[in-house]
Amino acid sequence: MKKLALALAVVMIFSLAFSGCGPKTENPSGTDATTPSTDNQPAGSELAVCIGPDPETIDPALNSAVDGASLIIHAFEGLMTLDQGGSVVPGQAETYEVSDDGLNWTFHLRDGLKWSDGQPLTAADFEWSWKRAVSPDTAAPYGEFFNVIAGYDAAAAGDFDALQVKAVDDKTLTVTLAAPCGYFTQLLAFPTYVPVRKDMVEANGEAWATQVSSYISNGPYKMIEWTPGEYIKYAKNENYWNYDALGSDTIK
Repeated sequence: MKKLALALAVVMIFSLAFSGCGPKTENPSGTDATTPSTDNQPAGSELAVCIGPDPETIDPALNSAVDGASLIIHAFEGLMTLDQGGSVVPGQAETYEVSDDGLNWTFHLRDGLKWSDGQPLTAADFEWSWKRAVSPDTAAPYGEFFNVIAGYDAAAAGDFDALQVKAVDDKTLTVTLAAPCGYFTQLLAFPTYVPVRKDMVEANGEAWATQVSSYISNGPYKMIEWTPGEYIKYAKNENYWNYDALGSDTIK
């Protein structure tokens, strides 16, 4: 839990430094959860930030560094996300239910979710991405963060489908935990839990996360340029569900 808390704190700090986003979401109880916005950015504005050299990786499953995480969380979003106060709020999932014993979770995705290239995003994208992160073939540094989910041990040993996460339909994802977990929603906001595009990963291997053409994402911003050794540029993702709440037009 200490490892998770530290990792989430680092991600939250970099989220505040970068995005200037003010998403207004609805929490599972039905009340509004509004993220405080930073100063409004003029049209055509660009935010320039120095975070270091080229990241070792910006593949959400393979990254374990702060610079990579700060880039990933602006390009991708999980079922839950963190607001600027550090509280967990709904992200790609609009609502969810939990069984009385705390083991069975059902997530309902927002209507009309899309990837940055306009393709539909479905619950199956989450199922595949989580199982990929647990697979020994991927060797994700934070794959152990899925150990709260039933079937983790078998999945980590190579049984891809053992992890108890299932896309019931395009908008519904069910998860069975191994035991009640009070910080599960925090895990859902962690970068390793975001979805990635199966077709891009399978067609390009690890190189999918090094090319603008294949780095398809689902978060508030999308990659539009990468000049190795110089800069990476992101632009607002016009297909993001809360586009109107975003800050600077580009982040360099």
